[in-house]
Amino acid sequence: MNLILGDSHSEVFKRWSNCHVIIVPGATVSGLRNPHSHTNARFIFNQAIRDIPHSRVITMLGEVDMGYVLWHRHEKRGIPIKDSFELTFKTYCLWLSSIKSDLLVISAPLPTIAVASLKRNIQAPIWTRTATTIMFNKAVEDFCRAQRIEYLNLDKLVLKDELLDPIYLSHDHHYDKEQFVKLLERNLV
Repeated sequence: MNLILGDSHSEVFKRWSNCHVIIVPGATVSGLRNPHSHTNARFIFNQAIRDIPHSRVITMLGEVDMGYVLWHRHEKRGIPIKDSFELTFKTYCLWLSSIKSDLLVISAPLPTIAVASLKRNIQAPIWTRTATTIMFNKAVEDFCRAQRIEYLNLDKLVLKDELLDPIYLSHDHHYDKEQFVKLLERNLV
């Protein structure tokens, strides 16, 4: 049984009977370091790892961090993007290292919302947020490879002209569910 840990993007895994899916809406990598996070994701995920029988943990996090949190901190509080990026990356690596199960990490979904006002008035254009997410996914992939953690990077499979291929766009900030399911079915071992 696969234990899926993620934010609302992980909803697609509910289609498979061999997956126990734990979704924490709004979960962020940044929140994993905060024991008082409003989502309580770290506690929920760690409890699931401890209490739910599984053969493998699959995690997919980071879209909210790369698409919103970094930019919000920068634009509203003046925190340099590089500093937030590094802290988020280190937080994810530390949490991934703490998981003692067979582990598969899936790259953070790329941004889907081009209109800044739809992402709470974040001014960073979608191509900048996309490039930052790709850099984050590559950094996490390099970490995972060095730690012998399985990693599935979907970035090249969903890109078209340096942005998300329109076939993956939906009515909200998630990938189109049907297209995402097909992508995962083709690429999960």
